[in-house]
Amino acid sequence: MNEYLATALNGWGGVILFGSGLMIPYLFRGASKPGTSYLRRIWPHYWLGYLTFFVSLVHAWLAMRKGIMRGINATGIWIASIALLIMLWQIGIGLMLQVPLQSNRRKLRRIHFWTMTSLAGCIVVHVALNRP
Repeated sequence: MNEYLATALNGWGGVILFGSGLMIPYLFRGASKPGTSYLRRIWPHYWLGYLTFFVSLVHAWLAMRKGIMRGINATGIWIASIALLIMLWQIGIGLMLQVPLQSNRRKLRRIHFWTMTSLAGCIVVHVALNRP
């Protein structure tokens, strides 16, 4: 497969995973199963977050390993690099939110939400600046 195509498909796969993971807490918020906590019900959200980071890292590695990035907007690449760091931050906050007796849950959820918003913005700008 063409390396550029593999990189592009991997990037769009990351976007789809990000959007899917983003929707899960909102879809499962109102749904309740007797005897199942909210934190247990949204386990796919956690795994999609980890998978999104992994796929994004592979996307970056594929693009950089053979110099496919020639002619690409450098600002878009910097924004994508910052987005990877924001994803790590987001995973850290998410791990703290998985603790059932977390005392700062409301504050952490707000930070998690705004981090997600900034990450979504970085993704949109990266795609806009670096699309073919």
